[in-house]
Amino acid sequence: MLMGTHIPLDTWIHAIYLMVTNIKGISSYRVRRELNVTQKTAWHLMHRIRMAMDVADSLVGNELMDGTVQMDEMFVGGKERNRHASKKLRLGRGPVGKQAVVGIRHNESGLIRAKTVDNVNQQTVHKFLRKNVKPGTEVHTDDANVYDNLEEQGFEHKSVKHSAGDARATLRQRRQRTTHSNISHELETSIETGA
Repeated sequence: MLMGTHIPLDTWIHAIYLMVTNIKGISSYRVRRELNVTQKTAWHLMHRIRMAMDVADSLVGNELMDGTVQMDEMFVGGKERNRHASKKLRLGRGPVGKQAVVGIRHNESGLIRAKTVDNVNQQTVHKFLRKNVKPGTEVHTDDANVYDNLEEQGFEHKSVKHSAGDARATLRQRRQRTTHSNISHELETSIETGA
């Protein structure tokens, strides 16, 4: 990433800091202003940093998670009422017209893996879990029925009942909401840019 560069190390570090601390992402124009470099240099920095992050993801991406993980599902997409009249599906409320995403967060490392799925059912959720998590791992979920029978799959299952106001859930819920917000933003950005 830094090999053969004429950009000072402190500029690289500042750019990395800006990219990893901005929850909703950051534009090359803002990086340009913050670092006092040209827009072309800011774009180059961001591109090289993203490439390095992709390499890092691929290096740790194949290992199965163990210890303690959190798992949840979400639906990404705008509200039906905000769509243009010609694009409204008129099929009801809730997840209609939205993309289902299943995600796992490793508590110790903070590593997150997420995948879009056609529908959220036990088969798809359990398959995603088996592909990413070692048997015997403690899996924290909500009380949705798609997580039933995780013990039979060889996992230690702990669930939180959100509707009952479970006190243990507060910190986990905040982390999951932040994770969902980040994933939603990244997916929406990818869809908008065609990536």
